Amino acid sequence: MSPVFWCPYYGCIIKSVEQLVHDGVTETVGVADLMRPQLEELLSWATIKPMTDQLNLAHCCIIPQDLKDFSKNHNVTLNTHNDERDILPPPQLQALVGGVCGNHDNQWGYSWATRYTSIIHMRGIIAHKGYLLELQKTQ
Repeated sequence: MSPVFWCPYYGCIIKSVEQLVHDGVTETVGVADLMRPQLEELLSWATIKPMTDQLNLAHCCIIPQDLKDFSKNHNVTLNTHNDERDILPPPQLQALVGGVCGNHDNQWGYSWATRYTSIIHMRGIIAHKGYLLELQKTQ
């Protein structure tokens, strides 16, 4: 089954991460902020199943029971994070891109963004954390 995801870029990102596993760059795959329908869809086509789903508890204080049950039945560990939903608000994006490009006249936006975290195996220590995004000039 091919990815028919709610986000058109998500399937490409997952396939790229799966390639990193095949290449030996990383050992496992995890996702963030997927509720049961999205996680179920992902598990239906992903060749490497995510081991974790990190949920943002800043916007939700109770993990839905159907997600708990589904995750348990499919060996997906539920963890939490407290990252901001808006990872790069427009004023910060403009300042960052303007500073790098030396041009503060253009306006920039992004069509998609994804967060990555690498965790030291069996220790739960964050080794790396960052974001990938596709920039678009809006003006």
